[in-house]
Amino acid sequence: MPYKRPPITEAIIELQFARPSDQSTIEKAARRIREEYTFEDPDSAVNLSFDASTNKTEVQTAWMGTRLSSSDRADILIFRTTAFVCSRLAPYGGWEAFRPRAAHAWDVWKRAAGPTPLARIGVRYINRIDVPLAGNVLIDVDHYLNLSTRSPEALGEPMTAYTMQIVRPLGADDCHLILTSGTVASPLIGFASFALDLDIFRATNLPMRDDELWALIDRIRGHKNRVFESCVTDRARALFDQ
Repeated sequence: MPYKRPPITEAIIELQFARPSDQSTIEKAARRIREEYTFEDPDSAVNLSFDASTNKTEVQTAWMGTRLSSSDRADILIFRTTAFVCSRLAPYGGWEAFRPRAAHAWDVWKRAAGPTPLARIGVRYINRIDVPLAGNVLIDVDHYLNLSTRSPEALGEPMTAYTMQIVRPLGADDCHLILTSGTVASPLIGFASFALDLDIFRATNLPMRDDELWALIDRIRGHKNRVFESCVTDRARALFDQ
């Protein structure tokens, strides 16, 4: 369903490679699309190790790829040694804008890297549901999400925070679902917030042709919409249309 104020904080298309790519290929792909993005930064992983005998902490930084982003940092493209990642931060402009940008970037990658066998195809949407507070009354998550978040009544006091994750087959297109939800710090004064993170992916029988790849991604996005609507209540939907 289209909403006036969708709760999406980030939309992500991730294609994980079956074999690692090399730095020269990543840099070639980044050069070919660089003019379409304002910023370019290294995508790095930081590893911390602590030596108990010397009480010293060692920091190691490993180059993982290149991160490109728009002037407002909302459109993000990452070429990694292990994956292609295209994402859009809020405000989300819709699938009609996001999907063509990702497909174009993938075409640029393929022209630089050549045929790229995949190990995983995923579409992930991270949502933040903001609920206005009424005094000191705790928010009942069950009023907004169709998820089991109850704690034992014998504990007495009401639940003030929660974290949960569900991993299960989706029952369509050989896909699986990772659903993660929990309370998060609200950036809005006078609101409580909780996340609904939906990651739908396929890791077997992956398409080789790009037309089949994007047809599958389109279907995964449809599955995501179905899962999202099954997770939220009418009270939550009313928030998205305010």
